[in-house]
Amino acid sequence: MDDAINEMQLSWEVVRYQTPAGEREKRFEALAGKAHQTTEAFPGRSEPLVWKGIVLGSLAGEKGGLRG
Repeated sequence: MDDAINEMQLSWEVVRYQTPAGEREKRFEALAGKAHQTTEAFPGRSEPLVWKGIVLGSLAGEKGGLRG
């Protein structure tokens, strides 16, 4: 599980900080799919759920869902 979480964290960092704005939404969508798979692979564990929330929140932000 630790490897899956570390990979998700690194992927999130790359998308968030190194990916051009026009490509972020598509990449966060792909990462959301991987996050879902990770939560399914490790049921009952909180770490994958936390990262799934981070990824989905970031995706929402790219879609304009977190703007006040």
